[in-house]
Amino acid sequence: MANPKKIHLQDAVLEDAEFVLYLKNQPYVRKASYSQKNILWEEHLKWFKENYKYFKIICLGNYQIGYVRVHKGDSTGDIHIALLKEHHGRGIGTKVIKQMVKKHKHLTTQVLISNKPSRKIFEKAGFKEVGKIKKNNKIAVVMEK
Repeated sequence: MANPKKIHLQDAVLEDAEFVLYLKNQPYVRKASYSQKNILWEEHLKWFKENYKYFKIICLGNYQIGYVRVHKGDSTGDIHIALLKEHHGRGIGTKVIKQMVKKHKHLTTQVLISNKPSRKIFEKAGFKEVGKIKKNNKIAVVMEK
């Protein structure tokens, strides 16, 4: 069992593109996304080259176990997190989100209504529901901290 106290974050580098794509294409991650189709390597690599500076890789010792992304706009930041399935339910997501909240004062996220575990970790990190949004025929709650 992963000990959340041994978790650390490291800045993403271009070489992390493969791990991030692997995680983003996991069935449980796709199911929690607006689009459920797998992401192709070419489109991901182009996108990742433009966005990797917003990523932190979540590590347990020397092992990559997830990522968190905070894309900062003018006054808010949009936060996303994904963990390898074997690390779910251990408090890691909540701990990482709380760390990011300390660093970035105003954050928002969108969580599909069907994704109760993700909503729970954001609530534990102090996020509150501020509305709902419909995209690709799916409804998500908009949360902010």
